[in-house]
Amino acid sequence: MGDGQTSDAQGSVQLHYKTRRGDETLTIPRNEETVDLSGRGIQTIDLTPLSSCNSLQELWLDRNEFQSIDLKPLSSCVSLQTFSFSGTQLQSIDLSPLSSCRRLQELHLSYDGLQRIDLTPLSSCGGLQILDLWGDQLQSVDLMPLSSCVSLRNLLLGHNQLQSIDLTPLSSCKSLEDVLLSLNQLQRIDLTPLSSCSSLEHIALSHNQLQSIDFTPLSSCSSLEHIVLSHNQLQSIDLTPLSSCFSLQKLGLTDNQLQAIDLTPLSSCGHLRDFILWGNHLQSITCALGRETLRLLSPSLVRGTRPPVTTAEGQVPSEADLVTLSRVVDTLWRLADASERWRAHAVVQDVLSRLGLGWLGLLDGDPRTIMKMIDDIDDRQRLTESIVEIVCRAIDEGSSALGLDVDRALEYKALAVSLPKVLLARQEEVKSMRIRTGTKNANLHPLWVTDFGFRILSSLGLGTKCSVDQLKQVRNLLSGLGVQLNVGARKATRGGTVTGPMSDYIWKLADLRAKMKKRKRR
Repeated sequence: MGDGQTSDAQGSVQLHYKTRRGDETLTIPRNEETVDLSGRGIQTIDLTPLSSCNSLQELWLDRNEFQSIDLKPLSSCVSLQTFSFSGTQLQSIDLSPLSSCRRLQELHLSYDGLQRIDLTPLSSCGGLQILDLWGDQLQSVDLMPLSSCVSLRNLLLGHNQLQSIDLTPLSSCKSLEDVLLSLNQLQRIDLTPLSSCSSLEHIALSHNQLQSIDFTPLSSCSSLEHIVLSHNQLQSIDLTPLSSCFSLQKLGLTDNQLQAIDLTPLSSCGHLRDFILWGNHLQSITCALGRETLRLLSPSLVRGTRPPVTTAEGQVPSEADLVTLSRVVDTLWRLADASERWRAHAVVQDVLSRLGLGWLGLLDGDPRTIMKMIDDIDDRQRLTESIVEIVCRAIDEGSSALGLDVDRALEYKALAVSLPKVLLARQEEVKSMRIRTGTKNANLHPLWVTDFGFRILSSLGLGTKCSVDQLKQVRNLLSGLGVQLNVGARKATRGGTVTGPMSDYIWKLADLRAKMKKRKRR
């Protein structure tokens, strides 16, 4: 074998690498499918032994101290599907060897300090689904090679220094779901190429310098769910093209320079539940939304002095003042010691939502700890960072971070680096559980306490039980996410790490929502 490459009689190879502690060696079987060397403080590594690992599908080298790396040995890893190299100290990387990795599906190069990158080798990777370049220092990037990546689903280019970007090559990416460009220096952007991306779900353009934006190309994106344009310099905006985006759930326009807005086009967006207008200079809001819909949205519309809201049914009163957090904490301490501890989680989630931190998902564990933190920390940024630490620790312990908004999570380095683990945990928790079915009904309790299950069942308005036909619909939706649901007549089994009190909270919430939906139908 060549320099740095050794093997034993059982068909193993040895990877040699250097850390601050000295030289270290890892022995792995030659038929190993996953190699994870994340967080070991590696400074240099010889990947040559991997050239004989023809079964290698995943290589994780995150959170190390690389300043350079030679990927040439990976050109022989024809089965490689995932390469994650995030959280290092690189300024550039040569991707040429990856042109031979025709099965590559995920490439993660976030928070590497990259100042430049040539994506040309990826033109050979037609099956690429995720390209993650979040949190680098890119001032420009040519996306032309991605025109060959027809399976691309997620493009993460946020938290760089991009002043402009041409999205034209993305017009051939029909499977594209997420385009994340937040935290850059974009002054203008043409969304026209996205008009052919019928599967598009998320567009994140917050924290840029946009003064105007044309939503017209998005009128053909019927699957669009989230649009985030917070922290820009928008002075006016026409929402008319969004009237055909029937799946729209979230529209973020926080901290712009809007003085007036007509919400009437959103009247056809029946799933809209998160519409945020804080931090603008609004003098008036025109709206043809129904009173009940506007009541639902109003807590997130504007803070402070509310401008007049003119609707088809008259004006809507302002929201009530929040209960003081100290009073909530006192109540929570009493509830947490009672038999129905799920109520404590209900209080926590309500307070987090009111503080604008609902995107962190369902925070499991002792709710008293979280509420004490909320009461003690006055600064919103410090509070957010403290709760992010809690979520990160849970992820390290195997949690799927149930309900965590991936788009928002990408704005925080600690969470962004952990997202591959989150996505893997979300798949595994569904695979490791089983739904019990009878002749007419199915027990959905185990599925509700998984992230994929929570999202799908919530969107369908189901409770903890459903009909066999409804279960077929659920299975089809999960299959679309690449996850197969195990069902059978035997006893249901749970996957994941959700605690008992949090499970009780989720189940009671599920049944309550399903009950309310039935009443509305009547």
